[in-house]
Formats: sequence, structure tokens, C-alpha cells
Amino acid sequence: MNELDKRKTGLKIWEICDDKGIEVKDIVRIMSSVSKKTVYNWINGEKLPSIDNLYRLSVLLNVSMDELLVGVNDNAKAG
Repeated sequence: MNELDKRKTGLKIWEICDDKGIEVKDIVRIMSSVSKKTVYNWINGEKLPSIDNLYRLSVLLNVSMDELLVGVNDNAKAG
């Protein structure tokens, strides 16, 4: 069974945000139901976004939900 890698997923979220010029404060402003701490928890790999927030992030970043997620054994998505 594959599992999600929280740390690599957080790094992937951060890389996509960085590429698109989106900062944590922008995510908090647009996704008004999340706090700055919550977003940093995602980026730092401490927690994964809920399905709802993952969907909202994918729309905000204009990427698929799959593109944001990195599996433990999924080296193709990690790089």
C-alpha cells in the first residue's frame, strides 16, 4: 500500500507556490478558512491538507490534486 509523504508533499506545494509567485499570505487571504499556521504545517510537512483544502489549493495553483501529492515511493513526483 502506498502512503503519502507529508514532507515531500509540503515541499512540492512550496515549490509550486514559489514558481507561481504565491506566498503563504496569499493562500491565507484567498482560502479564508485556513490560518497561516495551517499553511506552514502543510509546507513544513507536519500535516497534509484536508481533501477540501487540497482541492482548493489545486484550483488556486492551477494544478491537479495528484500533482500536489507525493507518495512515499513516488520518486517521479518528488523531483
